[in-house]
Amino acid sequence: MATAIMQPTYREDAFGLWDGQLVVTEKVSDEVLATAYMRFKQEGLLEYIFYEHVPTLTWFMNWFTWPTVDVLACLKKEEDGSMKLAGLTWLNSRIKIGSWTKAEVGHAYFREFQNGRDTIRWSRLSISYVFNFLAVDALFGVTPEPNKSAVRASRKIGFEVTGPVFYGYTTWKGDPCRVYISSVDKATWSSRMESE
Repeated sequence: MATAIMQPTYREDAFGLWDGQLVVTEKVSDEVLATAYMRFKQEGLLEYIFYEHVPTLTWFMNWFTWPTVDVLACLKKEEDGSMKLAGLTWLNSRIKIGSWTKAEVGHAYFREFQNGRDTIRWSRLSISYVFNFLAVDALFGVTPEPNKSAVRASRKIGFEVTGPVFYGYTTWKGDPCRVYISSVDKATWSSRMESE
């Protein structure tokens, strides 16, 4: 069952796409990526984000600057006007089939921002950004079966979630497991946004 999506009040400017004080932007520097890696590492999140292997900083930097990976910074504008990095959204496995483009999406947020409400808002903002500005028609995600909180989040964001399926498709803590497949296409997303 699809989750209803609250109608946001998005606004766009030269920096990115905003929902109140939250913003997603393609303006992602090497410093932002290095900061994200170090914070994910310090908070013990790397093994959950990269569940098949924990990356080194070099691998992380190379992967996120690869031409086939799109990355968005998720930021919060503080009362003093400064911007605070909250996490990242990324697209990989972008594939064009005729006039149709699909991509795998991932989201990760620092523990300070894992309050549910804002992470869902950033994720929805990111999806709207991807569909409106990155020429993608459909998104999918793969979540290991044991990561129940990520499966619940996918449903809350507005993905259709199927599974668990495909035993051995991936691993969790070194053991093969089944996965949930989350998906949403641009037309469905737009219609949900308009109906709220």
